[in-house]
Amino acid sequence: KAMVDIAIYMKNELAKLGIEAAVEPVEAGAHKVLLLKGDFEATAFRDGSPGWDPDVIFGEYFVTGAGKNYGQWSDPKVDELFTRQSQSLDPAERRKLVSEMEKQALEGVPRVVLFWWSAFVVHWPQVRGYVMAGTVQHNQKFQDVWLAQ
Repeated sequence: KAMVDIAIYMKNELAKLGIEAAVEPVEAGAHKVLLLKGDFEATAFRDGSPGWDPDVIFGEYFVTGAGKNYGQWSDPKVDELFTRQSQSLDPAERRKLVSEMEKQALEGVPRVVLFWWSAFVVHWPQVRGYVMAGTVQHNQKFQDVWLAQ
């Protein structure tokens, strides 16, 4: 339902620009097939990433042939910068290359990120063994967490 609401919102915003669009809700499994085949003109979907490092984000979504580059977008300059930043051992040089890669991608990528979800964690002194991870996709098994009484 949330993705349908977002698609309707986008349809209405596009209409303000004189662009006609239709919303065609599909079941999640069928939608994934359409995504993987690139069989869509535009789509709304939500996804998660197991990290915030440029290797993860760009490697999954923006480089040519990336598994979640559903629009099959390609920019040789982004690919080249991705490889260079990924291989750089100098943090300052890597930051510079990542910044250049981001700017290059933003100029051409046909994707609009509407929001980036974050999790909020409540800390309670009686909970022991919990170690906060860098993303919400990590440390969700809680096998080492216990409640002190």
